[in-house]
Amino acid sequence: MNDQVPVRWDEKLAGYGKEVAALERPSLAQISLRAGVMKYQDQIVPGNKLDCLIIASVFENRWYPNKFDPNKRENPGCFALSVNGKDMTPHDTSPQLQSDACETCPQFQWGSAPDGGRGKACKQVRRLALLPATILKDTDVDKIATAEMALMSVPVTSGKNWANYVNNLSNEYHRPPWAVLSTVYVEPDPRTQFQVKFKYLGFVSDEYLEAVEKRYLSATDVLMTPYDFSGSDAEQAPAAKADKTGKKY
Repeated sequence: MNDQVPVRWDEKLAGYGKEVAALERPSLAQISLRAGVMKYQDQIVPGNKLDCLIIASVFENRWYPNKFDPNKRENPGCFALSVNGKDMTPHDTSPQLQSDACETCPQFQWGSAPDGGRGKACKQVRRLALLPATILKDTDVDKIATAEMALMSVPVTSGKNWANYVNNLSNEYHRPPWAVLSTVYVEPDPRTQFQVKFKYLGFVSDEYLEAVEKRYLSATDVLMTPYDFSGSDAEQAPAAKADKTGKKY
């Protein structure tokens, strides 16, 4: 009689998959908002707005040692990532660690901005992962699993817009952002140069929710990927430039 417990190949293969994935850095296209102009793959987005699924979001604190240079792409010297934004601590890969905890870090205090203003030297932003709304116009649900995902960083000056939008979706529609269609758009603002804003378009229908939920879970892991400091040239990760032949928004 064979008393050996049968191998659960699904669990074993999943473990191997995680090990391999941990060694690879995901590559996403960055949606640029520089100077209030929305660009995707270096192309200006018509109307400065995107209809999309905001599939996941995480909190990020990031501090740069040097003054912003539009001609040089630079990773932060110290950064922190969190799904819920609570008790944030700098990531252990930060090359210029500023503190053991964000809350008590000198760079995170009001008035620490290097320009002498009232702001913080360390900026609080939101990383958002977006899928094009057009994937829900196709009857092939499987395409949701492979649809190209893009990364957008919502600046600190627009953080309240995102927070208000998320709370409104929960209070009025009883849904998270990944279960609705949204428009993300940029408007000029006399005080902050520009504002990123969000508009509700409608529900994701039930037939798509299971597939979208799976993307939500995996997208959150991608957004928690730290920056890549392995190369000599600074390169933001996971927001590496996408292949020009990829799908566009």
